[in-house]
Amino acid sequence: MLMSSKNQYSYEFKKQIIKECYELHKEKAALNQVS
Repeated sequence: MLMSSKNQYSYEFKKQIIKECYELHKEKAALNQVS
């Protein structure tokens, strides 16, 4: 039980990081298009 909840947390954590990296990448791309 504890193990699966830890895996779930790790999955959510990775998903959050990927999402933030994606957002950051989108912002950089938008900045590059402006300049």
